[in-house]
Amino acid sequence: MAWLIFKRSIGKILLIEGEFSTDPSKIYTVRKKWNAHNETTSRSNGPCPNGTWHWSHYNRHIEMGFAPGCYRSAYGCEGIHVFRVPARSGIGIHAGRTLGQPDVVDAVKGKTLGCIRIPADAMVYINRMHKSDPISVIVVTN
Repeated sequence: MAWLIFKRSIGKILLIEGEFSTDPSKIYTVRKKWNAHNETTSRSNGPCPNGTWHWSHYNRHIEMGFAPGCYRSAYGCEGIHVFRVPARSGIGIHAGRTLGQPDVVDAVKGKTLGCIRIPADAMVYINRMHKSDPISVIVVTN
């Protein structure tokens, strides 16, 4: 099963091939990486906390299929992968607020309620990959 690492300090999300393990000696293959951010609005409960969070579910959004307009919506055109984060329901990864550009992440206009925002092209890739190699966890770290 594939998994994700969000490295807050460098603003990147990495898609990792193979099963997640806490073994520090294990060597992993990075399948893809993209710019990402976890900038949050003042009305949120703050950014996604650091930790290892297990995949919960995927939600389609009503905007799906209405490109290019849906790129500018809150969640984008490709839905959201939600993870089990204690006391933080609905935290996940999604696109949106990209001003009609599927490969851009706007940290200023794209603030979230705690989710990690990634480019639309990353969501397309992750969704396609998830069908054959499901995401198991996301590791959020500084």
